[in-house]
Amino acid sequence: MATASGLLRDVSIVFDREFSYEALLRDLKREKQPFVIRLNTGNGVQLTDKAGNLIALALAPGKAVFAKNVSYKGTTRVHLAGRWKQGCEEPLWVITSLEPEKGLELYEKRMKRSA
Repeated sequence: MATASGLLRDVSIVFDREFSYEALLRDLKREKQPFVIRLNTGNGVQLTDKAGNLIALALAPGKAVFAKNVSYKGTTRVHLAGRWKQGCEEPLWVITSLEPEKGLELYEKRMKRSA
């Protein structure tokens, strides 16, 4: 009999910002479950690069940024993508186990905000 995690392994699960927390990230990575999670920037989350430098979650309208292997709260490696589309009130930031461009594309489809 197949387990739920086995059935979903080929499916990328997309989560809203309420799900951007450490324990879930660790569980998803341990289970090798592909994911995209909108980053909750309002909770003071800290992401750092490989050298331990804090990554500023700042973008100008019309700009995008993609970064691989950043550290979420110093514990979990993820990829980061952000884009501030013209006409939107704020940038969209996601963390993902996918290529960062692909993760952002999937989340934007979820929001019906395609590129």
